[in-house]
Amino acid sequence: MLRALWMDTRFPDGATARGIANLPQSVQDLLKELNTQGKRHGGLHATSGTLGAGASGSVRLALLRIIFKSVGLPEQYPVARFVMWLKSEGIYDAVKAHVEKEGFDWVEELDNFYVAEDSMTPSCRRSPSYSHLPHLVSRR
Repeated sequence: MLRALWMDTRFPDGATARGIANLPQSVQDLLKELNTQGKRHGGLHATSGTLGAGASGSVRLALLRIIFKSVGLPEQYPVARFVMWLKSEGIYDAVKAHVEKEGFDWVEELDNFYVAEDSMTPSCRRSPSYSHLPHLVSRR
């Protein structure tokens, strides 16, 4: 329910979640401000999931896994961090293309992140901040 209100879900009949909910004015005002801020900062995003067994070491990492998955990133923290680094350096597409050109499956290489170094290293060297990569993806 909260997700529907947050995103102001539009139903098939054209009604919206906020339009049909009986909300106090103060909540309506806050949701309107949420829309305003969302427009200023790239839109609204909502995700949901269960912690389940994934929280067995760290609730924070379990929450991050849910968020990473919702935005199309790998669920494992070091791998997601690596992909975010590739994107921030502007070399994600080139590295992915290089890995696939070499005959490797991109998702499988990310799943085997710590042993897939040979397939990704040549393209990663294109980045001026390549020397920071080992620190960025350490297993902590």
